[in-house]
Formats: sequence, structure tokens, C-alpha cells
Amino acid sequence: MKLFEKNIYTNIAKLLLILVLFAFAGCRKIVSYPPEPEIKYEQGVFSIIKDDLDNNILVYTGTIYFTDGDGNIGWGESDENPNALRPCDIENTHDLYVNLYEEIEGEFVKRVFETDYECVNDTLKNFGENSLDAILPYMSGRGQANSLIGDVEYKIELLTLLSQKIKFDFTIRDRDNNISNTIESPTYIVELPE
Repeated sequence: MKLFEKNIYTNIAKLLLILVLFAFAGCRKIVSYPPEPEIKYEQGVFSIIKDDLDNNILVYTGTIYFTDGDGNIGWGESDENPNALRPCDIENTHDLYVNLYEEIEGEFVKRVFETDYECVNDTLKNFGENSLDAILPYMSGRGQANSLIGDVEYKIELLTLLSQKIKFDFTIRDRDNNISNTIESPTYIVELPE
């Protein structure tokens, strides 16, 4: 009888061990991120496109990887938010802030662009033609953690340059006005096409 009791206890112990292993294997740790967006520079590529008048235009395409813990990036139109309106009471005008730096006399100098913002029908409108900043498409997190992870690809047409040596920096702001870290591109040596 003792042999039979020992086998029962051994089998129960094995069964419990297997159940514990399945329980641990079935649990996936939920990854969470801070509410402030965090960005990393992925890559930058230059290409030449033709405009409507068949002129060559130099285009820089930057790719930025981002995480946002509260999953609320972008005010722009998207499938989720087809009638996007950016409220006028927000002092910050964009979601993606981009600066161009040109090397002048051995130092990188930030290029200043003229912009003109106005509130029209309770919506912020940008009438400036030269700003590099952008409004990102409306995105929201899903799932248990409500986080957003992805890439932003951004194209800049370079029509005039004061130097052949340039670089960019990027910052993202979410809908709660949480600001990401600022990242910098590598330094590029470029020439405008003729």
C-alpha cells in the first residue's frame, strides 16, 4: 500500500509542476512606457523628385521610431479621426517639430522660418509656407497597456540651402502636451540639384 501512496503523491507533484509551468508560460509581461513620447533616429535618405514644372527637387526622408505610454499622438486626419480639428487654445502648433541646422563659418546655425498661425472657426490654421514642423495623423493606443509604438516617416523638400553641410533635429509632442526627447540626425553633405 505504501508503494501505491508514493506513486499517487509523485504523480500529483508532477501534475502540479506541469500546471505551474503552463501558468508561467501563459503569462506574458505587459510592457509599459512613460506617458511622454520617446523617439530614436532610425534613418535619413535623400532623393530627387520632379515638381510640376519638371524641376529637380532634393527631398530628405527621415524615419523616427517612437513609443508613447498613454497612446495619444497626433491631431491630424486619419482613418480613426477623419474630421480632425486642432483646438485654438493650444499654444503649441504642431506634433512634430523639426529644425534644420546649416554649417556657417564652422558652426551649425539653426535656420529660422517664417510662419503665420491663425484661429479660423475654432481651429488652428498654418498659413506659413516655410515651417518644417508637421501635424501627425491621429493615433491612439490599443490593448491593455494603451501604448503606441511605431515609426514616423517625414519628407522635407529642400529648396534653398545656405550651406552644403546640414543636419536636423526632431521632437514630438502628444495630445496631452507631453514632450519627447530631442534627437539629432547625422551631419549630411548635400548639394541642391540643378
